[in-house]
Amino acid sequence: IERAQPALVHGAPVRIELPVRNVDRTVGAMLSGEVAKRYGHAGLPEDTISVRFTGTAGQSFGAFLAHGVSFELAGEAN
Repeated sequence: IERAQPALVHGAPVRIELPVRNVDRTVGAMLSGEVAKRYGHAGLPEDTISVRFTGTAGQSFGAFLAHGVSFELAGEAN
């Protein structure tokens, strides 16, 4: 959420890279909640917040993403 502040506050595109592990569940839910709180159901323009993860994603990876948030995974997911 902290790294996405330019997008959340000003609608400016951000690109984020982070590791992910299979114990990280529902990755993106809290970030999407912030988008929904500020921008409602319409969200942000496509790919405003783009996150690239490396590693092994856990259950429900990206399951509740708001419009405007996109995830890319370099690795595996279950």
